[in-house]
Amino acid sequence: MILFQESNFIKFYKIACVCINRGNILLSFQLDGGEYAMLIKEIAQKNRELRHMRGEDLQGLDLEELHTLEKLIEGSLRRLVEEKEDKIIKEINALKTKGGQLEKDNQRLKQQEMSLLAGQGHLLEPGQSSDSLGTNISSMGSVDLHQDHDNSCAFLTLGLACYTHFHANMFFQRS
Repeated sequence: MILFQESNFIKFYKIACVCINRGNILLSFQLDGGEYAMLIKEIAQKNRELRHMRGEDLQGLDLEELHTLEKLIEGSLRRLVEEKEDKIIKEINALKTKGGQLEKDNQRLKQQEMSLLAGQGHLLEPGQSSDSLGTNISSMGSVDLHQDHDNSCAFLTLGLACYTHFHANMFFQRS
């Protein structure tokens, strides 16, 4: 029943606004006198409340109306703060999840690096940092390949040094 009354009120309000804006009189609107007067008062009251909420017409308010408006504004602010807090908490949780995933990816990449180096016989010593890995790989690139007179070994050594140096550079560029 309330929904029906609100829907009638909305229809009447739209028609009244159109007719008032055009300067027409509501002759065609079929309502009995009491209902019409009640709707006109309700429209005036809602317009007044709307102006009060916008802060346009506060001089005519008594103390009780000001307290009511204050409670309405406080409730709106409380809901706004709660929604903002929820949004920030969701963002923080998403960032924590992303940080955890990045840590896992970083750990996985370090394991891949270690397994590549272990497979090539260049495993880091315990306590040796990945910075020293770059130094070791750089020094591998400067090995004198002409010491070995066997051409096939020199080629294999050169290929290994270049391959290891390339992957180490790729790893350090990502870090």
